[in-house]
Amino acid sequence: MTELPWNIVTLYTLFGVFASQQKFCLRDLKDESPAFQLAIGCFAVATSIFGFGFLIYYGYKIAWWAPLILFGLVVIAMIPVDILEKFIPLKIWGLASFVAVPILGFLLIENFPEIK
Repeated sequence: MTELPWNIVTLYTLFGVFASQQKFCLRDLKDESPAFQLAIGCFAVATSIFGFGFLIYYGYKIAWWAPLILFGLVVIAMIPVDILEKFIPLKIWGLASFVAVPILGFLLIENFPEIK
């Protein structure tokens, strides 16, 4: 499927998983330091803006239905991630997102399909 290549599917699914984990950190780690809360909060807002902006732009430039598929795949990917949360502490997910999200965002932009 040329409108939805596997590299975009994989990258956006991973991006969405880490974005979701940031929001879970905000919700569940209320006892953390205010600096950590502020940092993860600001980062989660920026991540959400980029993620939704990417979906809107992708739908506009490539195919209107592709963002629906990408969003649905992120929701489905959260099922096994929920199991991993039992073994990996939420704070680790939050800290890992500080590294993973910018890298995945950059790769999403770099791998954006060319319009023919």
